[in-house]
Amino acid sequence: MLFHELYTKNGVNPALVLNLVGELATHVQLMLVEGETLDVQYAKRDVVALSESLVVEMLRKKTGVLYEFAGRAGATIGFERSDNEFTAHQRHCRFAAMWHGLPVAG
Repeated sequence: MLFHELYTKNGVNPALVLNLVGELATHVQLMLVEGETLDVQYAKRDVVALSESLVVEMLRKKTGVLYEFAGRAGATIGFERSDNEFTAHQRHCRFAAMWHGLPVAG
């Protein structure tokens, strides 16, 4: 669903939609690029030089951040608030990332 349809078809508060768009365009995009960059760099390394923690961090940035954003977006829309201090909101975001089997930042 396009972000503008959240407001036009579903009546989601436009401020919440803008917050989601902003997060996707900044934090999520940055993490995805970092994760993909690490993936390309690691592909050129000897596999013995890679630790599990390096690979897990790369996967968290490359994939886990998408699951975390999906959880955050769903929680933001469902609870009609984007307050990251809201405990239930945080739990939904963490659940989305951990469901994929990846650790969550912070």
